[in-house]
Amino acid sequence: MTKEELDRIVEEVLARILGKTAPEQEKNVSKKNNPASDKKYPILKPIRTGVPVLVTEDALKKLVPNGGTILVEGKFIVTPSAKDFIMRKGITIKPVEQIPESLKSPEKHPSTKNNVALASDTTGIAHLKYLTEKLAQEGYKPINVFEARNEKPETAKLVELVCEKLRDGMATFGIIIDKDGFGSMIHANRFKGIRAVIVGNEQDAQIAREKFDANILCIPTSKFSEQRTLEIARKFITTEFGGNKENEKVIADMDKA
Repeated sequence: MTKEELDRIVEEVLARILGKTAPEQEKNVSKKNNPASDKKYPILKPIRTGVPVLVTEDALKKLVPNGGTILVEGKFIVTPSAKDFIMRKGITIKPVEQIPESLKSPEKHPSTKNNVALASDTTGIAHLKYLTEKLAQEGYKPINVFEARNEKPETAKLVELVCEKLRDGMATFGIIIDKDGFGSMIHANRFKGIRAVIVGNEQDAQIAREKFDANILCIPTSKFSEQRTLEIARKFITTEFGGNKENEKVIADMDKA
């Protein structure tokens, strides 16, 4: 029996306990389980008082696709597929009552699906400005962590800020630009749930996304012009993860290391 089949059984059992069919329960959950895209940490709530929250892989993919912290109100049940996703992405589940109110207050920011966190060292400032402008024109929301710092940026700190944006669910992808890319890639990959890569062309960017669900692209200014940086970045953020079982196992094994 596959994990997906076990998930369906768990959902059906809970639905019968509530006196609902599985589709009706899902409809109810979609209304009452606020995905909290407007909060510091997303929250899963029970569909009715006294009923445990069912934490599924689909719910986690919507709320914390790149890892991070998710809050749960009351008791909860985690499905087998959700457990694998939690390990793979480095997700932390915390009871709502353990979190200060300041971290649960609304921030009223829009959906983060098209948010891209950007950073560069001093060699990549021109590339960064060009990429920020072009991505905004194409409908993305660039989050420039470089501009958020007044002092001369330290590459290591900028890498950490980009990783934090992904882990907190504020951005789906990160792009880091520096002289050779290697230092940024190595540093970024120290963070749980982060899969940073350096690529040489659009084909490499596509493979990194399709096979390994890479979420941070490191681009060396020593090799690429501003226009080539845009072309490679565009391919990276528009390519979907293939999602087959073999690739998911490879990613899960890497995250366990």
